[in-house]
Formats: sequence, C-alpha cells, structure tokens
Amino acid sequence: STSEAARIIYPPAPRSIMVTKGQRLVLECVASGIPTPHVTWAKDGLELRSHNNTRFLLSNLLIDAVSEGDSGTYVCQADNGRGSDRAATVLYDVQVFGEQMIYYILSLANLALFCLSHDFGNYFVSCLATREDKVLSVCVQRRRRHAGDRALYSIAAFD
Repeated sequence: STSEAARIIYPPAPRSIMVTKGQRLVLECVASGIPTPHVTWAKDGLELRSHNNTRFLLSNLLIDAVSEGDSGTYVCQADNGRGSDRAATVLYDVQVFGEQMIYYILSLANLALFCLSHDFGNYFVSCLATREDKVLSVCVQRRRRHAGDRALYSIAAFD
C-alpha cells in the first residue's frame, strides 16, 4: 500500500494577520497526505472546538465576528500517522484591532497631513506631513490605554 506523510500545502510559511474587531476571520489550512490527514486547530496551545462564533469549514478555521480575545497564535496541525515527524504544522499570528482604522486627511495650502489611528491595547497614531510631494516629518506616538481615556495629538511640520 502507498503512504505519504502529512504536509501543509497552504500556507507555505507562518503568517501574521491584522483584523478589525467585528470582522470575519478565515484561517486557511490545506493539507495533503496518504491516508488523508486529520486537521486540528489550537490557539495559544489549547485545542479549538466549534462554539459560539468559531467554526470549521473543511480544514479552515472561521471566526464570524472577531474580538480582542481572538488575538493570539493559531496552529493548524495535520496528522496521518505517517512519516518521522508524524504531523505537519503552520502558525498564524493574529492581532485584532479594538477600533476601526480612521484616516484623517488635512490639506492647507501646499501642506498635506495624513494620519492613521488604531487601538489594540496600546493607542497608536502615525502621521506623515508632505509639501509638494516631499516628506517633511513623520510622527508616531504610542501610549497605554486606560478606561475612559481621551487623546489629543498634534503635529507640526517644518521645512
């Protein structure tokens, strides 16, 4: 009889994924082997089972509406009992943003200001100021969020 050790076809390497809270997340895991491998998923070392908004479609993991608690390291493991390693794995590093990304665009005379803010435990604001297609300054600020925090950021651009 013919046999072939389990292997992961897709994705071919570990992946990092950033997703916004409330969005649907699909983690793909395509495996091959003879006999057909059994695929399991784990998050932060604990085996996952279908519950609430987490389910499996073929060998893929689906989370219908992600929350901050869904951030972590996911492992897809394919095992068919063949081969020296017996199981093939692939890792996904998932970061869930707490708020939608918000783009701010301000244009005054020849000066343009582009900012991006997001929140996943820390609050980040990144800004880029340009004039006549030349970058004048870049600003990145970060701080730990606390309940009820409000933030006010400013940026000045100089030639």
